[in-house]
Amino acid sequence: MVLYDRESNVDRRGWLRYARMCVVLLLTATGAVALGGSAAAAPAAVCGESVAAGETVGCLTITGSSTMAAKTGVSAAVPPGCGANSWTLTSRLGACQWFTGVYSVVQVQVPNNILVGEIYFSVVSVVGTRGSAGDYWHQTFEYDPEMAWGYVAPTELVPFGECFQACSYMGTTPVLRGPALASASGTQLFSTSGPLGGTWPARSDFGFYFYHPGTVNQVTNTLWLNYPGHRCDNALPGYQTRPGCVQAGWQPTLSISQARYPNYFNHIASSQTVGTPKVLTRTTDDAIQSLNRTISCGQSTGLPAGYTCDEYPFASTWEGAGMRPGGFTMSVHTKRLDIECHVGWLPKHTQTTNRSWSACMIPAIENSTGGGDLGEFYRVNRVLNRDAFTVALAP
Repeated sequence: MVLYDRESNVDRRGWLRYARMCVVLLLTATGAVALGGSAAAAPAAVCGESVAAGETVGCLTITGSSTMAAKTGVSAAVPPGCGANSWTLTSRLGACQWFTGVYSVVQVQVPNNILVGEIYFSVVSVVGTRGSAGDYWHQTFEYDPEMAWGYVAPTELVPFGECFQACSYMGTTPVLRGPALASASGTQLFSTSGPLGGTWPARSDFGFYFYHPGTVNQVTNTLWLNYPGHRCDNALPGYQTRPGCVQAGWQPTLSISQARYPNYFNHIASSQTVGTPKVLTRTTDDAIQSLNRTISCGQSTGLPAGYTCDEYPFASTWEGAGMRPGGFTMSVHTKRLDIECHVGWLPKHTQTTNRSWSACMIPAIENSTGGGDLGEFYRVNRVLNRDAFTVALAP
């Protein structure tokens, strides 16, 4: 029988969980908590083990948070951004998972087996890639016991990181084997490499099992976090000097600031207002980009001094002017928007219902800055050919 004392391990989940765990274990030790019978079919086959009557066996399973709350009274909150029992993308660079589980110690008896101890726990894992800042990523592992009772000492937690696809170990703050009644955490670093111009999936993971020398199996089954992996590439135009990795399933957002470039902002805002798409898809095909520019702004002559022709959707997208008919320009003067585009070769938005792309004359410095910001956005987020992204308006 174990009396669990977390002592200095009263962590950020709070003293309330610690007090609850100690009370349960104290009641168990004094006999106030019955080691209740748990009916189990086929006494000789428990937790995948062939076990004789009178022997004990350890089982490791995933539970839902509601199950843990019902069994223990502990309602552990899902960390912000994390998926409960599944991986959730948190950004273009990150992913997170949180789940709960239970280690059960069962004594084989006839006709019914007896549950003689349990450890309820939660696990959090976070993956962070570096995008264009590096060809490596980290994966964390954080284990917390939530409640325990009965015949569970001296159970040990045995965690380990693994490289599964297109990666190698870089370094680690190891998650050490230790008592399953104590919190444990650590980080594993992985790097990757691949061919110039190529893209490839990469994946790491953490697994863990419990060890109890007093059980017949001693070592339980292994639970894996089952991280699905991310995309790595060395295919970013103009930056094919070092691979990088991102969560390709996360659609990044390009924010267009009115304060930074008001005329550039007004053109895109006006264009989106009358029907051009907010979600665009990058093209890295030079011929398509040139065609988009030629069709949208190729007729621009006699520009106002200090102005250049700006097109939306951008020439570097599959939604550009060369990919669809329906060009227009704008003359908008309202409290919210005030823009005069000076584009005489296109109909104004009020004169056509076919509004696929627009062109407008804006100050050259704003056009250049906006184009530079778009290129940096592509670089930081590793936006490759046919990657989608959102164009959003900001103050």
